[in-house]
Amino acid sequence: MNLVRSLKVSTCIVLLVALVWGVCTLNAIRNMSQVYGDTYESARVLQLAEQINSARAEMYAAQRGSIVATFMGDATRAERSRRDFEAQSAQVASAFEQLRQVVDNPDEKAYFARIESDFAGWQREYGKLALLCRAGDPKAAEQHSSLAIAPLYEDFAHTTAQWEQFNRQALAARALSIADQQTLWVGVFILLMFGSCMGCFLYVSNRIAAQHPTAVTESDSSVVPWLSPEI
Repeated sequence: MNLVRSLKVSTCIVLLVALVWGVCTLNAIRNMSQVYGDTYESARVLQLAEQINSARAEMYAAQRGSIVATFMGDATRAERSRRDFEAQSAQVASAFEQLRQVVDNPDEKAYFARIESDFAGWQREYGKLALLCRAGDPKAAEQHSSLAIAPLYEDFAHTTAQWEQFNRQALAARALSIADQQTLWVGVFILLMFGSCMGCFLYVSNRIAAQHPTAVTESDSSVVPWLSPEI
């Protein structure tokens, strides 16, 4: 009866360890879910930043196209370049709208606010450039592009590059954190299960030895003859 009780106690210990492990695992999964969510947001930000960079380059090309077309006296081409600029501007505005839903980090918000400011200034100054092109004054348009728009464009590009670098570093750090957590929990699980199994084995062995000392002594003597009391 005592042996049965010992086995029951050992089983309860193993089940208790498994229960504790399960609770800890659920908590770890919840924490990792947050890390995975942050990782997705960083990846989404990088994707939208690439979309913004592509549209930004197309906007600048369309702007240059408007000035060149005005130099050539080609009003149709100048108008087509203006429409291209507006279409790419709409792409950037759409990306900004999506970014507002995922950007929550204070550092990211600072980058985002600066990019939005540059973009708004660029659009405002491009309106003046478009008026100069329509008036048939390409030299004034070129001067306005160099003095008013070029600094905004350069700051826009530089800040976007910094923002992308920030998110790449955050993405790498979160990926490393996920790998570390997975390794840690696998190691803890192995140690807990091994320790509980060894503890239960030793507990049951000691109980058996305590209840049947004669059988254990005879078994030891048969394996190691010099342990026999007769020698």
